[in-house]
Amino acid sequence: MKHRSNRYSACIVLGSLTAISVLGESTAAAANPTYYNNQAAFAADHVVTITDDYSNPGYVFSQNDATMSAVLGETDYKSTGFMNLNIVQQNDTYCSGCNGSFELSFQTTTIGTPEGIHGVGLQVFAHDLNVPYFAFITFADGTTANIALPAAVSFWGVAAPERIRKIHFGLTMGGVTTSGSFVIDNLVIGEGCQEDADCADDDMCNGAEACVDGACTAGTPLDCGDGNVCTDDTCDPGSGCVNTNNVAPCEDADMCTENTVCADGVCGGGNALDCADDDVCTENTCDPGSGCGNAPIDGCCKADGDCAADQICNVDSNTCESPMTTDGETTTTTGDDTTTTGDETTTGGVDSSTTGVDTTGPDTTLGPDTTTGEPGTTAEPTGTGSGGPVTTTAGPETPTTGDAGETSNGTTAVDSDSGTDSGGADDDGGCGCRQDRGDRLGGFLISLGLGLLVRRRRR
Repeated sequence: MKHRSNRYSACIVLGSLTAISVLGESTAAAANPTYYNNQAAFAADHVVTITDDYSNPGYVFSQNDATMSAVLGETDYKSTGFMNLNIVQQNDTYCSGCNGSFELSFQTTTIGTPEGIHGVGLQVFAHDLNVPYFAFITFADGTTANIALPAAVSFWGVAAPERIRKIHFGLTMGGVTTSGSFVIDNLVIGEGCQEDADCADDDMCNGAEACVDGACTAGTPLDCGDGNVCTDDTCDPGSGCVNTNNVAPCEDADMCTENTVCADGVCGGGNALDCADDDVCTENTCDPGSGCGNAPIDGCCKADGDCAADQICNVDSNTCESPMTTDGETTTTTGDDTTTTGDETTTGGVDSSTTGVDTTGPDTTLGPDTTTGEPGTTAEPTGTGSGGPVTTTAGPETPTTGDAGETSNGTTAVDSDSGTDSGGADDDGGCGCRQDRGDRLGGFLISLGLGLLVRRRRR
């Protein structure tokens, strides 16, 4: 007698599914099955599984379909090649006549629904590829799939959210046969999740798993990026996101700083940006939003070409200036050198140093001045001169040689060679002036006229 073993295992989804489809002819139109060649991957995709290892003591070497189905009560067996011939061999494996086709139905399982089971898997213990066997699958939505089965000593499985109603193992497209050799072991049926908690894998980093149509679906991995360059963003499966401060180089929002670094999760420090462009005619500024600015300074110049056509550049002050001008000359100042063009500087066009004329008018002594016995005495002039000789205009002078004599108008004059004129002498006595002969003649004529006028009035 063989002993009975019901093996139930609750499997938690540990990661992404590693399922591989086994290629073959398929007529499925709506179902979305997943095929497996790895038992661990199949188990990971199912929350609850039941495995029949054919070691249950209720099995005998040969039994009909009803007896075979009743031993474990999770799968309905039907021989399709040899009728009602189900064999459990001494090595705890199953075959239908050991060289015939058979059908397994999953509508009465304790973990599925009347529509079927979520997944079915098995170990291919023996398979004569000279007569290849296929799995012809009927899904609960009425669609089918025809899948070629692998060689011996390998795992094969299938799962579908639409649920699996039955699978026929035989010739392609469900064909029956009594030929070949196809032996299985460790038949496993699996059911998907009932709620989201059935899918939890205790890894906060891969997101929250969800139960969708009896199957666990992976969650959305956490995005631990906090948008801060001054933190290193990682994820801990037990606690979730971790954002650790760093000291990495960074760029702050201030365009007027450079070489900034992270400290305590904030970008800062660094040096002030040097905006100097070594141009005296620009104003160097910095705007935190746009950076350096070097705006031209109005009126600033570095050479004459920077100024208007009628101006020159003063390189000491870097300003444009108009040239200094006076009557008869132009003065151009460039730096420390001064260049004067023209012969001399004048005021009003008249050389004030050479007027030669008494600007206050002639000094005049009216009335007769008679000298008797005292030679050399003359009337004292009352006028003053400011740049020319003082001229006595009381009457014409009659030159004498020796002692002074009486002039025709009663005025005694002294020879200018022996006297001193208080208004200035011919020898430039300190005034820097000189009177030419034309000036003397003019003065003589004026004095003569005034003298005649005085004599006429006295008469």
